[in-house]
Amino acid sequence: MKRRIILICIAVVLAAGSVFAQTAAPTASRKAGTKQVQKQGCRANKKLGVKALLQKLDLTADQKIKIRAICKEAAARIKAVKADKSLTPAQAKVNIKGVRKAEWAQVKQVLTPAQLQKLRALMKNRRK
Repeated sequence: MKRRIILICIAVVLAAGSVFAQTAAPTASRKAGTKQVQKQGCRANKKLGVKALLQKLDLTADQKIKIRAICKEAAARIKAVKADKSLTPAQAKVNIKGVRKAEWAQVKQVLTPAQLQKLRALMKNRRK
């Protein structure tokens, strides 16, 4: 009789543990996903990056094509920097930062003054 009670208690504890584990896991994965998205920048960042900001600017088809080309070219340059084993990690970081800065400069040249003003406001709000 005692064995059955102990087995039932163990089964209840295991079942309750699995229920709590299922409800807690999605929030942790969402937080990890957000951190990963922040690191990806222009390429795939759907919530915080260049593409998300640019979607809010009502771009023309021509502007979208130009900006996609700029992002692809920047991604290729960053990939080349990461593949270059002759660079130290600090040098690679500096080079990647330069590529990102040049990417933003090119993107800003494609935008109209009104879009640029709206972009600055969006970026300012994003930093808060």
